[in-house]
Amino acid sequence: MIAWQGLAGLAVVALIGCSIAIRGLRPHALRLDLVDRPGGRKQHARPTPMHGGLAVLLGVLLALSSGALLNAPVLLSIDITAVLPFLALAVAVLLLVGVGLIDDLHGIAGVPKLLAQMLAAVIVMAGGDLVISDLGQWPSGMLIALSWLAIPVTLLGIVGFVNAVNMMDGVDGLAGGCVAVMLVWLALAAWLANLQGPLVVAVVTAAAVLAFLLHNLRGPWRAQASVFLGDAGSLSLGLIVIWLAIEISQAPSRVVSPMGIAWVVALPVLDTFSLLIRRLIHGQNPLKADRNHLHHLFGRAGFSPEQTAAVLIALSAVLGGLGVLGSAIGVPDFVLGLGLLVVMAGHYFFVRYAWRSTRALKRLRASGEQLAPAEQLGLVGLYAGMIGVALGEVVLLALAAASIAAASVVRFRSLITDLRAISMSWIAAGLLLWLTLAASRGPDFSGSDWWPLLWASGVVALPLGWWFMRLRTHAT
Repeated sequence: MIAWQGLAGLAVVALIGCSIAIRGLRPHALRLDLVDRPGGRKQHARPTPMHGGLAVLLGVLLALSSGALLNAPVLLSIDITAVLPFLALAVAVLLLVGVGLIDDLHGIAGVPKLLAQMLAAVIVMAGGDLVISDLGQWPSGMLIALSWLAIPVTLLGIVGFVNAVNMMDGVDGLAGGCVAVMLVWLALAAWLANLQGPLVVAVVTAAAVLAFLLHNLRGPWRAQASVFLGDAGSLSLGLIVIWLAIEISQAPSRVVSPMGIAWVVALPVLDTFSLLIRRLIHGQNPLKADRNHLHHLFGRAGFSPEQTAAVLIALSAVLGGLGVLGSAIGVPDFVLGLGLLVVMAGHYFFVRYAWRSTRALKRLRASGEQLAPAEQLGLVGLYAGMIGVALGEVVLLALAAASIAAASVVRFRSLITDLRAISMSWIAAGLLLWLTLAASRGPDFSGSDWWPLLWASGVVALPLGWWFMRLRTHAT
């Protein structure tokens, strides 16, 4: 059984440890010139130290060490083979931290950096028997086994994801925020599978990343990040996330399938994968940096760095929720896989026709800026209802109903004026009256019996349709 009090304590230790490390390492980072200076493709306005990744890992190390000391008698009785995957992860993380630090300080060519990532992948694969052996189940119930492809797919998946997180680190708070939401969903998947080791790693790392985000996210409290992850941080965090994803998805006790976990890590993978395809089609170097990532499109559409980070972090959270919750409630892996292919195709064409996408984002941003509080409340209701219907979540449906009802009260005059001009409104009202009179003649008619009649008459659909028309930019 998982001791929640102890897990919460370790998370607090990681959060506080990372916060202290961020402040304590700052003068050393400045002295060593571990600083990212503005210029070229970079958007920040002043030199910023890049010791955030080191601080996160120190917070994680402090928390895990304190947990190990408190449970030393238990750990001594555990078979060494159970600890090997975690030791292999630690060695691989140290390797990427070293490579990342050298890259942050002096710069490293693409090929040596790629070789180091491959070596780190081999270490975790060999040391912990980390292999993607299957992708879930076919509709017939048979496993989607990879057979001889398992090892190359695992190697490619680890290296690709580590690079994807590294490439995502282009806007304040974006990489850290996406990693945080991925870790939260992975922690939930580990808890469902009763995997205590991965759960502890996910929760502790998420807590440390949260402490980092307090210094990295832009907002009313901070105009610009005071610390960056650096390559040491983005590479090592990418490795931790993909290690957790494979460990959890391939566990015998898994509840969330590999296809469900794939949704958790989808956003950075899709962004990098579509970029690599476009570069190869045009004969360009796939390892060369450019400004054609998803967050660059949002920037060109006029979104501020904090808005871009917020939108993409929310998107990553939604994708992860669809995968984990969908798999947990029994959505077939075949359906999850097809859905992921649809998302992949949509992302590819969204970035492939960047000029059209940018124009659409500009219109969306302009419409969002013009929304009054009542419209914003109605918009929350529409999106909550959409997600609630998809997931079958009663809480989200209740939130949707309350939001749309409150927004309709505020816009009551406009709503009634528009609906009175539509003949269908009178038909629905008449049908409701007729159904009510007919049902009331029954001996057992009660107030609770009236609600289905309200829905059946179409009266509820009228204000819902009115809000869809009023917020037509979001209707699709």
